[in-house]
Amino acid sequence: MVSFLPHFLILATTASLSLAGPRQALPISQPFKITINLSTGGRTTLGTDTVLSYDPRFLSALKIVPGKTYPNYPANLIDIDNVHGKLRFSGTVGFSPPKTAEGVFGEVFFLAKKEGQTQINLEVKPKETTDSNIVPDFGGIDLLTEKPKEITITAREASLGEKILNFIKQIYLWL
Repeated sequence: MVSFLPHFLILATTASLSLAGPRQALPISQPFKITINLSTGGRTTLGTDTVLSYDPRFLSALKIVPGKTYPNYPANLIDIDNVHGKLRFSGTVGFSPPKTAEGVFGEVFFLAKKEGQTQINLEVKPKETTDSNIVPDFGGIDLLTEKPKEITITAREASLGEKILNFIKQIYLWL
């Protein structure tokens, strides 16, 4: 009997984007960070696009800090729209060879504007290219097949001590 067993085994894992952030209630007017994590599932890619949505009545996005999963995060592909509650940025290999990517895709700093609960979502729409997607090096099919879990942010009134500390921090930002 002749056996034709493969000489190697390929483990398929799913490409994903996920959000991580604070779990406790945050004081209003205190900046906080959301981390966007990326896994290409072992597949080589040309780049990744992220579109975050949030309620601009509750949150204001302050800045985006690109990660190191891709060599290029083009400035013209970074956009914060605090009127409509949308934030977009992309990472790409540029002229480098396609690559796998695991780790922090980027960090987004927000400010809570009022008390209450709200969500931050990574927008994912099947077969769309205007949403969050992970672009493979061939085939053209978005590797992101599952909608990432949203993150819930709870904001509370800041204590007097927190207000004073935040005021001092903001003064030092301008110096």
